[in-house]
Amino acid sequence: MTKFKKIVSLLLSIISVFSVLGAVTFSTSAKSSKNPWDVGTEPTRAIYYKSPVMTGKDVKWVQTALNTTINAKLDVDGSFGPASKSATKSFQKKYKLEKDGSFGPDTRKKMIKVLKDKGYTPKKQSSNTSSSSKKLNVDWNIIKKTGYQSNSGPCGCYALAYCRDIIDGKSHKWTEYSEGYLKSKGRYSYTACWSKAGYKSHNASNKQAVLKALYNSINSGKPAVVRVKGNGSTGHYVCVSGYQDVKNVNSLSEKNFLIIDSASKTAFNRKVTSMTSGSTGYSIHSNLQYITN
Repeated sequence: MTKFKKIVSLLLSIISVFSVLGAVTFSTSAKSSKNPWDVGTEPTRAIYYKSPVMTGKDVKWVQTALNTTINAKLDVDGSFGPASKSATKSFQKKYKLEKDGSFGPDTRKKMIKVLKDKGYTPKKQSSNTSSSSKKLNVDWNIIKKTGYQSNSGPCGCYALAYCRDIIDGKSHKWTEYSEGYLKSKGRYSYTACWSKAGYKSHNASNKQAVLKALYNSINSGKPAVVRVKGNGSTGHYVCVSGYQDVKNVNSLSEKNFLIIDSASKTAFNRKVTSMTSGSTGYSIHSNLQYITN
């Protein structure tokens, strides 16, 4: 019986040893060095120890970076506790930075340099070639009844008429949106009255803001008017009825937008076309004016 007890005791000791080794192996694996950009998000804030502790994916990035650069053996749990603060101090000491334990801009800058020197870089963004387009329903038979300019001047009125044609599903005359009849000249004013069509004029701070407003208007189902230049004109209004091939809404350009142009028979016969079509194409006017419903 005594011999049996000894065998059991020996077996239990062996199991205990393997359990410890397994725990150590698991712990080492959990703390193994990796590319921080694969684990978390590069911090844009100062990260430091406080109560309650700071947490987040950027803390995981810091912990992974410390493991990679100085073998800190931190648990990558996304919580910046005392161990993370101590490891940060060790990194700062090694690279002759202020040893305050706070992972601020100077420490972050140095960390990124050290990581890149070791061959670690941010994950490459997958190239997204998808694009979006939206075209409002334009009945060209209705637009044809509104027609195009026979002389220079009432482009704003025509652009408004096209907008209302699209919204109302029926044809309008450009004169409906003129400021009124001029008895002295025996004709309607060529100046558009935006409010007659339920529209309002705006001036943006930059071109991208104009294009974003046009994009938003189309997404709301409403055509818009914008002032442009080009194709021999220093100032001209067109109706915007859609957009195409938009890959980044924060980087829009004139070629993304579809217009109806009343400038001439040739321009009108292009029907719905890109803003940059024609001999030279249009660009947004320097006064950054757009008109929306």
